[in-house]
Amino acid sequence: MKKRVGLLISTLDEIKSLAQQSIEKVKEGYKTRLSELVQDIELDDSRLLQEAVVLAEKADVSEECVRLDSHLVQLKELVETDGSAGKRMNFLLQEINREINTIGAKTSEIEITRRVIDMKEKAEQIKEQVQNVL
Repeated sequence: MKKRVGLLISTLDEIKSLAQQSIEKVKEGYKTRLSELVQDIELDDSRLLQEAVVLAEKADVSEECVRLDSHLVQLKELVETDGSAGKRMNFLLQEINREINTIGAKTSEIEITRRVIDMKEKAEQIKEQVQNVL
């Protein structure tokens, strides 16, 4: 379980790095698409950029990463304790899955999506282990 939690943490670090790198790319992509969509409509560049930023913010996963990071730290602490923490782990795993799913839904980056799938698999494996302990 400790190993899998460690893998979740390291995969989240990779996602954070990839998400940071893709922010400008996402903004440019939205700006290009918006320009194409509004070719016949007069919009100044600043308005177009504002719209691109709004769309890029909707694809931003930083809040989910912060919450997921917090949940993983708590899970790691529970795994390392000697006491009975199965129900709390189960609850945390539900929250972890929720954040992982939201990251997956918000991103269009293939590399992030691959890591999301890896995280889902690891979280499910931990959940199965917790169920065996309960």
